[in-house]
Amino acid sequence: MPQETLIKTGGPQKKRRTTRSIRVTILLTLGLGMVCFIALFMALVRSILPFLISGGGIANLPAETVSALNWIIMLLSILVILFLYLLYWIMVSLVLGPIGTLTREVHRITSATRLRLDRYNHYGEIKSLSGSINDMVEKLSQSTMSTGVFRSIFNGLDAFLFVSDPENFEVFFINDSMKKAFSLDERAIGRKCWEIFEEGQSAPCAFCPVPRLKADPAGSVVWEAYNGKTRRYYKHTSGLIEWSDHTKAQLQHSIDITALKQTEQELIAAKEQAEESSAAKTDFLARMSHEMRTPLNAIIGMTAIARQNPADHEKIAYALPKINEASTHLLSLISDVLDMANIESGRLELVDREFDLEKMIRHVADMMAFRLDEKFHHFEVHIDEHVPAVIAADDQRLSQVLTNLLSNAIKFTPPHGRITLSVREVSGDYIYSGLRFELADTGAGIQPGQMELIFALFEQGEGKFNRRYGGTGLGLAICKSIVELMGGEIRAESEPGKGATFIFEVNVLRGAELLEALVEEDGADENAGPDAGTAAVPDTGLEAGPNTAADAGAASAGSTSAGTANAGTANAGTANDTGGMPDFTGKTLLLAEDIEINREIAVALLEDTGVAIDSAADGAEAFRLFAENPGKYDAILMDIHMPGMDGLEATRSIRALEAERAGAGAAVTPIPIIAMTANVFQEDIEMCLQAGMNGHLGKPIDLEKVLETLSHWLLAVPQP
Repeated sequence: MPQETLIKTGGPQKKRRTTRSIRVTILLTLGLGMVCFIALFMALVRSILPFLISGGGIANLPAETVSALNWIIMLLSILVILFLYLLYWIMVSLVLGPIGTLTREVHRITSATRLRLDRYNHYGEIKSLSGSINDMVEKLSQSTMSTGVFRSIFNGLDAFLFVSDPENFEVFFINDSMKKAFSLDERAIGRKCWEIFEEGQSAPCAFCPVPRLKADPAGSVVWEAYNGKTRRYYKHTSGLIEWSDHTKAQLQHSIDITALKQTEQELIAAKEQAEESSAAKTDFLARMSHEMRTPLNAIIGMTAIARQNPADHEKIAYALPKINEASTHLLSLISDVLDMANIESGRLELVDREFDLEKMIRHVADMMAFRLDEKFHHFEVHIDEHVPAVIAADDQRLSQVLTNLLSNAIKFTPPHGRITLSVREVSGDYIYSGLRFELADTGAGIQPGQMELIFALFEQGEGKFNRRYGGTGLGLAICKSIVELMGGEIRAESEPGKGATFIFEVNVLRGAELLEALVEEDGADENAGPDAGTAAVPDTGLEAGPNTAADAGAASAGSTSAGTANAGTANAGTANDTGGMPDFTGKTLLLAEDIEINREIAVALLEDTGVAIDSAADGAEAFRLFAENPGKYDAILMDIHMPGMDGLEATRSIRALEAERAGAGAAVTPIPIIAMTANVFQEDIEMCLQAGMNGHLGKPIDLEKVLETLSHWLLAVPQP
């Protein structure tokens, strides 16, 4: 089959006859028009020429002559119009008509190559495409346009097209778009289709459509395939058309769907990830239900034991610590859930303040002492001598990280195991210090495949169906978020059966340098205390030395022991270290709390301090009691959520009243107002401070923190 043969055109004789007819028609039309025009023009000249020569002018012509001239001019105009219309009809019918038809067909073909990718039935497209090819050729055969124009139009399509012999698979036409995509030239013509378009093929492709097309010549075949040569995905539509000499040819139309495939893969991955996340959260809720019901069962059970034996002091003494332990565990679970919600919403924030690092670590050890003793663990703390004694950071969040890591170490370490916490400085200058914390245990260790999961939300290293250690799977994820928020990173090193070591680094401010900077900024005296606007360095309760955090109570140079299984843990230095409750005798508190049992608990807990307490059931009553006798109260404990006037509005009203009295000339010292509420998010604390409160205490009540806060405001702050 000749390479230059494109599509059947009707033969050269028919083309010559059509061209000759067009030329004769145009020549006859032009000749007839010119003869009529010249005849009329000569008649007009002969009619008016004698008068123009004699000088009579057109105005002196006889009426009969003028009438004849008007008829001649009118007839001439009509003939000119008819001539132009005839010429227009010839151009439209024989020239512009085929061009218009060709334009419409090209537009239809172009549209067919840009169909939506989710349409997979392309029988109509192939049938329309093959029919359009034959129709256009027939139209072109009636005009003077060359079939090369058709080739140019076909090559201008964005879709990939090639035509091959269905018997021997030789390709005899490839459009320019496909040549460019597959890096082909004219040398590809005459070769087998699989040799040209596929990588390393020596035989027809497994998905070759020719056998199916031969079985159904009027049908079409649509399929998708990845091409190893271009490394892209294509959707192919193939059908049989009539080529020159009435032979059958395979026409294949291809569209690049790589972007669609990538989108499909991304959607599939997103769907799988969403399903995994949903399954993980469902599993988490099941674990959380179990974890919460366990301490609740202990609280309810031990409470029932105490109620059934009110006179049995031994059973009550046994039940109360169990209730306290279960309550603390339940509170930690709730805190983890709230922290997880903050992490997912991006609301987890840090509040930096100065604190004694060793005292904070001892406090963590005290909280975990019961669990350490229960499993007979040996727990040691080593603090390098270069670690600053006082640092500025979020002590609560840092304590939370250490508590979670220590809790995991206790959980996964068998009885009589060893747990070691080491702290050392790895970087820093006069202002900042980079601290590295390493918590090592001799527990079960972590499997290599589980290392990447342990820091993910809702995941546990033991997997979904092996929960023998319990837990919610939130602790390490929360630790990771806190450490990263503090500008550090956390990782784990472990060998199965040889324990695990959790290592994290954080950047903190050196306490002493921060204190000096604040003093210089405020222009205050170098020895300024709490009243100067800076936080006093906490008392560690240890003897001073070259480095209190490292030397005081150290078992060896450069290290300190926080306790063992036999000796317990070191005292954290709480408000009770002095031997009893602080003495608030002579002081009066105003307690604003709408829940009666909460008022009873607060009064009972503070009973031994000697403080007098007036209670208010809502914010309006609290404001009324204060307004009636402002000098009676030394501090106010204010709940936030109360019916009617809430704690924030009551605080603003009290501050407005103080400002009004001060404006009237009265000596006014603002009364300390401390929030005591279950709203414990950072934004809640900021709202309390913005409303005019002086501090924040979270519920459930931590008696140690309550006493520490009240001691500061009732004993250290001058009273009016």
